[in-house]
Parts: sequence; C-alpha cells; structure tokens
Amino acid sequence: MKKFILSLAMSLLALPVSAMTTDDLIGHYAVLEKGELKETIKIEKSRGKYVIFEKKEGMWRRGSPHLTPVTSEQFEKLIKRKIDFPYAGLASKHAAVFKVPAGWNKGKFKTDTGYFVFLKLGPVELVKQ
Repeated sequence: MKKFILSLAMSLLALPVSAMTTDDLIGHYAVLEKGELKETIKIEKSRGKYVIFEKKEGMWRRGSPHLTPVTSEQFEKLIKRKIDFPYAGLASKHAAVFKVPAGWNKGKFKTDTGYFVFLKLGPVELVKQ
C-alpha cells in the first residue's frame, strides 16, 4: 500500500504545470460594466485554428488574424515572473485571452473568475458564460 501511495504521489508531481489547454478558452465572454455583464468576445475553433469575435453594436465581428497559443516563455515575459501555476493562453497582435487559477493576481490586477484579456491598456477580467 505504501508503494502505491508513493507511486501515485510521484505521478502527480510529474504532471505538467500547464495542465489547462487552449480549448478551455473556447466560448463566450462578458465584462462587468456598471454592475451588469456585457457580452464582449467569443472564441471559436474552426479547421483547427482559433478565431476571436468581438461584439459591436449587437453584431459579432471576426477579429484577424487567427489566435495562436501563448508559450510559457511569452507569458512569463508578459507578466514578468516565473510561471508556477497552470494556465492557457491565446493571442493575436492586438490582444491575448488567458485562463489562470481563479483568484490569480499580478500587482493591482486580480481575476476572481480566472479569465482575462490582456490589451494594450492592460488586463481586463472576463466572465466565461
């Protein structure tokens, strides 16, 4: 029994830090504005590529180009610290969407939901619907 527990513990330690996947980011997202959720973006996967859409004036508009997975090196450079937690990220030239553990923070920014979009002006918390 002790050997089994030790083996199980060793197996769990061998799991990669980035256990979340980019497919976890597929879905609809809202931002909290004036106490109300406002649907803002959605991410879809089409023909093996991730596509982002932005909702403007009630209509979905496709972003361009396709989103690509964010590497751990890219994410570390963005947040300026070593990654020791699971995450998933997709980015274009204009924005990056991330899933991190709920409650994660970086400086003054904290995400209670575990989802956020990083724009030129900084991070904005998202609510996955």
